[in-house]
Amino acid sequence: MSAPLSDPLAREHAALRKAVPAKRRDAAAQTLGGVVMRAVDEAEELRAQGADAGAVAAAIESVIREHWPKGREEDWRYLCAACSDYGWRISDCPGDATCGRTKRHAAHTYGEACWCPKGQALKTKPKTTRDELEQVGKMSKPSRFGR
Repeated sequence: MSAPLSDPLAREHAALRKAVPAKRRDAAAQTLGGVVMRAVDEAEELRAQGADAGAVAAAIESVIREHWPKGREEDWRYLCAACSDYGWRISDCPGDATCGRTKRHAAHTYGEACWCPKGQALKTKPKTTRDELEQVGKMSKPSRFGR
């Protein structure tokens, strides 16, 4: 239930609600749209001065490169170095029981689920045993009348 605008507190609250979005906008922030529009304005000025297409393209590129972020400041790193964030640790088996097989076999490469959260999500979960009587009592609802 909203208060009538005759209430001074309601009027003040409405004025604050209108002012908040404008104050939240960062005037100094450079968005992609702002940077591109600045480049377009500069390109139009160059065209008006009679510059050729190559100079205009170079100007657009220089403005965008000047104002757009340069990229990552630190080197990329994996959260899990054991599996490189895939969830599978890849290992080599020379043919002995390293991989878990008991019979004699050829050398191969195999994967195991990693200990990290991505690897744990790949592991199969055991099925929960439901009571047989509980399963029997479940009936599906009919999709049409009379069926």
